[in-house]
Amino acid sequence: SLLNTAVEALCRHVYDRRLSVANEDIPHEIVTRMVTYICQNGLLLPRSLKEMIRPQFSHIAVPGCILMNDQCVDIISSTCPVIKSVNFTRCVQLTDASVDYLVRRCLYLENLCLAHCFRISDNAFTQAGISVMEAAQQTILSAAESISSQTPVILPIPLQKLDSLDLSHTGVSSATMTMLGTPQPIAVPNFHNSQLDSIR
Repeated sequence: SLLNTAVEALCRHVYDRRLSVANEDIPHEIVTRMVTYICQNGLLLPRSLKEMIRPQFSHIAVPGCILMNDQCVDIISSTCPVIKSVNFTRCVQLTDASVDYLVRRCLYLENLCLAHCFRISDNAFTQAGISVMEAAQQTILSAAESISSQTPVILPIPLQKLDSLDLSHTGVSSATMTMLGTPQPIAVPNFHNSQLDSIR
């Protein structure tokens, strides 16, 4: 369509550093389509994402974006404080650091899908809890069980508020999923097919 062609052209200009969309001149809907486009078409770079991402984004779903990495999640989490829904299914470069960024900064998070992000491990949730406690000085509830007898698990406040959490096919153990109240495997009812490749 004409709109898709325009979005593609705008993305190419941003990618080649011929255009900045940091200002409010370009409508929000176009910018959200641009972010989705760069994620789907191998154009995702931290600098291009930083140019496009906006604080009012409340939803990001870019499953299968193999260029999505911890640096990109750092940008998203620090720029979009009110984000509520994140779907990074099969974003295989993501590690425990991404979980830390999301849990520590995105305090309104309701839905988090990290299925098939195989680099994410138990340590993501232990470290995320510690980071929240140190950075935000919030009251953190200790889990009833621990990953091991040597490692106490802390459950961050944002994780307690999640409506859905998908950690299937990751490096997270069954013990940690139990601690999080996350059965294995888990369905994510709030991610509909129409949302799987969108940002808003």
